[in-house]
Parts: sequence; C-alpha cells; structure tokens
Amino acid sequence: MNNITINTKYEPLFLNKNRYTILAGGRASGKSFVGILYALTESFKKTVGNILITRYTLTSANVSIIPDFLACIQMLNCEKSFKITKDTIVNLTTGNTIYFKGIKASSGLNTANLKSLSNISLWISEESEEIPDYETFNKINYSIRSKKFENKVILILNPASKTHWIHEHFYVDKRDDATYIQTTYLDNIRNISQSVLDDFERMKLIDLDRYNKVLLGFWGNINSNGLVYNKFNESKIINNKYNPNHDLHISFDFNTNPYCACIISQIYKENDKTIIKIIDEITLRNSTFQETCEFFKNKYISHQRKLYITGDASGRNANAALKKNENFFTLALNYLKIFNPILQVPIYNPAILERIDFINSSLSGLFEYLIIEISPNCKELIKDFENTKLASDGKKSKEKGKVGNVTIELFGHTSDAFDYLCVNFNSAIYNKFLTGNLAQKPVTIKRSINKSNHF
Repeated sequence: MNNITINTKYEPLFLNKNRYTILAGGRASGKSFVGILYALTESFKKTVGNILITRYTLTSANVSIIPDFLACIQMLNCEKSFKITKDTIVNLTTGNTIYFKGIKASSGLNTANLKSLSNISLWISEESEEIPDYETFNKINYSIRSKKFENKVILILNPASKTHWIHEHFYVDKRDDATYIQTTYLDNIRNISQSVLDDFERMKLIDLDRYNKVLLGFWGNINSNGLVYNKFNESKIINNKYNPNHDLHISFDFNTNPYCACIISQIYKENDKTIIKIIDEITLRNSTFQETCEFFKNKYISHQRKLYITGDASGRNANAALKKNENFFTLALNYLKIFNPILQVPIYNPAILERIDFINSSLSGLFEYLIIEISPNCKELIKDFENTKLASDGKKSKEKGKVGNVTIELFGHTSDAFDYLCVNFNSAIYNKFLTGNLAQKPVTIKRSINKSNHF
C-alpha cells in the first residue's frame, strides 16, 4: 500500500483519542479528502468496528461519494483489499464495512434506520453544518456506543451561522473531549489550479466578507445582501457572565410583537479601556413592558450596585396606551424602583447612519480603547447582527414576516437596543467619533501564504 503525505495540520485526526474531532474550515482545504483517507486507513484496524459515512441528503452514494473513495483507494494502490457496492465498501482484510447513508429521507429523517446499523464505532459526518439541530445529531451520536471498540465521531464542515448548534455546543466553550482542526485553501495551495487561485484572490479584493466566510472558514452568515453589522464576527462572542462587582446597564427597544427587547450589559473601565460586556438579553414573546421588567427584576434581584437605564428615546413620548404623564421610562423607574435606577436617555435618538458607522467601527476593533464582548446567550442579538439588512437609503431594512396572523418586523429590535446602549452610555466617545477627533488604532496588514504541497 502506498503512503500519502498529508498536511501536518491534519495529523491530530490520526493521533488523538478524543471521541469528537471537528474538521472545520473553508472550501478547497482538502478536509473531505483527509476524511476519506482516515476512513479507509481505519478500516484496516482490527480495533475499529464498522464505519458510517453520512451526508444530510445522500440519494445515490455510488454517484456522489463512492467515486471519491475509489480515487483514494487507487492512490493507496490497495484496490484488491476492498469490495465496492453501490452503498458500501467492505475491507476484505478485516471484514469492516463502510456504510454510506443520508440522514434525510424523502419521508422525513432516516435516523431510526441509521441507529439500526450494527457494530458502528466510527461515524464520519460530511457537511455537518446541514444537520438541522443538536437533537438530530444526538440520535446518531448516542448510537455510536460500542463496548468492544473505541468510539469516534468526526464532524466535517464549513462553518455556518454563529447561532448554529455546532457553534453553540462545540465552540462557545471548547470541549475537553473534542479535537479541533481548522484549515483553509492556503493549507492545500499546491493542489489548486492557478485559475482557481486567481478567482480566490479576486473574491478577496471585491468581497472580503465572502472570502472570510467561504474560504477562510469564519463562523457567520455571508454578508452578500448588504448586512448592517458587516464588522460583526465570532471573535466578539465571549462567554461573559454577570459580575456582582460591576454596575448594570440595560437598554430597551419598546415593542410587543414579537417582543420588547432588553439588552443587559456591564460597562466599566479597565487599563484605560472602556469595556462593554453584553451579558444577557430578555426577549419574551408577546409580552408587555411590565412583564419584561418583572423578568429582569426577578433574575437580578440580588444586584446591589447601580442600575442604569437607556433605550429608544421615543419612549419619553406620551403613548395612547399609557396614562397621562406616563411614558415607558417613567414606568421603568417604577417597575424597577427596588434598584434605585438612574436614567440616561438623550432627548432624541442618534442618527441611524452615524450610529451604524460608529457601531461597525467599534466592532471592527478600530478603536483600541473600546472593547465590545457579547455573550453567546444573546441569541436574538446575534441573529440580528447576522440578518439585519441595509435598506437602499443605508438605514436598516424593515423586513416583514408573519407569526400566525400578526405581521412583524423580523429583525432589528435587539440590535436597536444594542445601538442605544453603546451610544448613550458612551456619549463622549461617540461625539468625538462624529467630530473626527477619536484616535484610531493603527492598522498593519501582513500577508502570508502557506506553501504546503500536502493535502
């Protein structure tokens, strides 16, 4: 059998003892080929049982995936060691069978049939980002439980949205039972034609966001339709938790449908830097403003330090649904009076174009003394960042949708509350930004290409 040299980045796949290995990265990085090579070499081991290869949709393995295995078998020069059928490959040396199955069937999910396969100790999930939820994954995952063999699960994927279950369960807090391998086309550059490399460089020049997501494998939706928060990325998602030694700063966007948004943060100075930690959100469906405030009060009842309140400045205005001399902020002071809250609300909201520019500049790290971190618990806020689109006038698009018979704005509520929080609680920095007197972090760009000729 011939030897095939692989990029050293992939060596942990063949050496580690963890149950889970995540092969993630951009297109053309060689990760699918390495997954095939791994399956074939493992099939020669008597310490390994049968092997399951899945894609979410796989109707004809003999057309879509087995030819790739056959090509690898030929490279290894071990054709005589395998018997190939339309949906299996049998290693004639050990008797181990490699099964090829789709998770989704025409009549629904195929997980029950997959669980019935016998003696599976290795599951390699191709295109894992297509698996819709953690529950579906675990229906197969928990069936890989051989007592005779070491059990392993390999997830091969192109990173998707930061709200995806893989990001939530494997990346927000890195797991001790998982090995992480991240690669890009730069790790496989000698195996890519020059014409394709030229296309990649062109993409980098004209659509950097797409380049980062598709080719470098950054987590997040592609900003192909003009997203508002085009500088938001996974580096801003930090597992922040409430610190009783800091004040609380909360911001409201006043709605009923789909919810009244409340963003909860802790803002403080540290080594001459302003730290904004978004630690929580409240997005109770079809709730009143009072119910939102009561939820906050019950959750943070033990908070002893100061509470600052801001939000949509139009909440200062009279409202037909409220009593005379009442507005949403007077209600907030009343509902949350146990905290002796302090209002910090401007007379009017900051101009949307300037505030979007300020937020994106802040998210990009352009200002070295302003740091923003967002807890993964803020799922609606993250969803807003990844989906709120720019309208033709450069403002936020008011994309509509229906929940039952009620028409709602699909995105923008939590991000509006976030905008108000960042601007209103950091007015000095914002005003300097508007006048151009805010020093920017010097930018140094370095370009390096890995000239590896391995897969």
